[in-house]
Amino acid sequence: MSAKVKTATGLILLFVFGVISGIAITLILEGAMVRKALANPDRGRQIVANRLTRELNLSPEQQSELDDILISVQDDLQVIREEIEPGIEEILTDSKYQIEEILTTEQKEDFEKMCIRFEGAREQYRKMHRERHRYRGGRGEYGSGHHGPNWQKEE
Repeated sequence: MSAKVKTATGLILLFVFGVISGIAITLILEGAMVRKALANPDRGRQIVANRLTRELNLSPEQQSELDDILISVQDDLQVIREEIEPGIEEILTDSKYQIEEILTTEQKEDFEKMCIRFEGAREQYRKMHRERHRYRGGRGEYGSGHHGPNWQKEE
C-alpha cells in the first residue's frame, strides 16, 4: 500500500472516529439532561423553557405564558401517572412471580435482592413526583387543588 493510500485511510479513520466520538458524547450529554429532567421535573421544565426562550427569542410575557403551559403539562402528566400506576403495579407484580417460577433457589435469592433495590429506587421516584406535584417549582403555587404544604394524598 502506498503512502498516499495509508495517509488517506488514516485521515478517513480519524474522521470516522471523530464523528462517532461526537455522536457518543452528544448522546451521553443528552442522556444526562434527560435523567436530570426525570429526576427533577421542575428542572426539566426549566431546561425546556430555557431552550425555547433562547432558540425562539421569547419575550418575558411569552416566557411567563410558556411556564404556565409547561406547569399545566406536568400536572396533566401527573394525573395520567396516578391513573395508570395501579395497572403498572399489577403488571410488575405478575412479572415478578413469572420470573421467580423459572429461577433456581439461589437465583431467587439474588432476584429478591434485585427487587428490593428496584423497589427502593421506584419509591424514591414516586416520592419525588408526589413532592413535585404538591409544590410547583418554587413559585409558591400548589397544584391540583391541594392546599398548603401539609397536604397528604388521600388513599
